[in-house]
Amino acid sequence: MSMALKAASQLSVRGPLRRAGLWTTLRKTKMVEFYSGVDNRANRYDEFDVRVYEATRRVLTACEGYIDRDEFDFFVSRIRSMGEVDWAVDAIMQYRALSTVEQVALRPEVKNRIPGEKAYANWRDVGLHTFSLFSLGTSMVRDGIHLTLTKNWTEAHAEIEPEEDGPGRPQLKMPEPADSDALLIPPSAPASNDGADAESFVAKVFRSQGWAVAFYTNRRGFGFDLWARKEDAAIVIEVKSSVGQLGAITLTENEYLAALEHRENYVLALVENLDSDKPSLRLIENPAETLQIVERSATTFTISRSEWVRVFAD
Repeated sequence: MSMALKAASQLSVRGPLRRAGLWTTLRKTKMVEFYSGVDNRANRYDEFDVRVYEATRRVLTACEGYIDRDEFDFFVSRIRSMGEVDWAVDAIMQYRALSTVEQVALRPEVKNRIPGEKAYANWRDVGLHTFSLFSLGTSMVRDGIHLTLTKNWTEAHAEIEPEEDGPGRPQLKMPEPADSDALLIPPSAPASNDGADAESFVAKVFRSQGWAVAFYTNRRGFGFDLWARKEDAAIVIEVKSSVGQLGAITLTENEYLAALEHRENYVLALVENLDSDKPSLRLIENPAETLQIVERSATTFTISRSEWVRVFAD
């Protein structure tokens, strides 16, 4: 496999991300060569042929579940093939056996042994954020200057830390729930309705009648979903929909203000049974005048920090 890289986020992969998922994609991410048009770097990095995420995961597994930045720079990021993983593990363990003074003395020695202007000739030349990239997967967590296996991170945070006035409590306590037969099988997700299908349906209906339609769904602050024009007439349309039967309709403040502003040129499009083979559409012009709209205040429930912290203090 030979693909160009332009940055860490553009590392070559096998298989589409959507199909394989981030975990599989990262495990197969392979560093091959740098973008061939920049400073002739392709020739400098053609020796690298390694699955960087998988190589790092194997190193962490063999190195007590963690590495720090220096260990990553000195050893892990210099792995050129999967066959050098064992070399990196052995080097890290030898490095950890050194005293702090010896480790500090080693750093300039490593730099001096590398020719060229750059201090490092490794993965980080290609992607400055390689160390952070690994924490995107499921196996590793970034914890300050350390990259840690998720299992080790979880176990460390679940350990009880002694306190001055008592035995202390763990920072992380995994739940121990009661038996629940109803939840042994993942609940089925309800039919989804993010509004996009309904807006497309309404737009299709208007276009069939000669209207030009523009979508305003992702434009905040307008108070409507569609703009439509036919010759010298123009309207804005707010779409409300349901996969079944519509119940009460809620207008946001922006939508209500837009209805008041545009009056006869504001249309409320109501789509029902969107998820069936017989969707229905009703159009209400000037809803601010035609409909009785009742102002409601939303109810929310807040838990203060002091309250949820209290649970851990009890």
